Amino acid sequence: MNKNLLILAMLTFQAGLTDLVVSGMLPYIAQGFHVSIPIAGNLITIFTLFFALAGPILMSSTASIKHLVRHLPNLEWH
Repeated sequence: MNKNLLILAMLTFQAGLTDLVVSGMLPYIAQGFHVSIPIAGNLITIFTLFFALAGPILMSSTASIKHLVRHLPNLEWH
């Protein structure tokens, strides 16, 4: 398997998992921001759509950077 493809798959999985964790905390987020649950859900949806659209653009614009692998250990802190 291509090493770059494996890295991209791992990063995509991590990003998707992050969205699922946030959706489980939706009632608490709504309560914390003093908004209704549907409004908080819309905010999470907007974030997810922006992430989905900006992700490929950022990946293609940074494709020439050879040192991406050096930063992979930093992902465990996010």
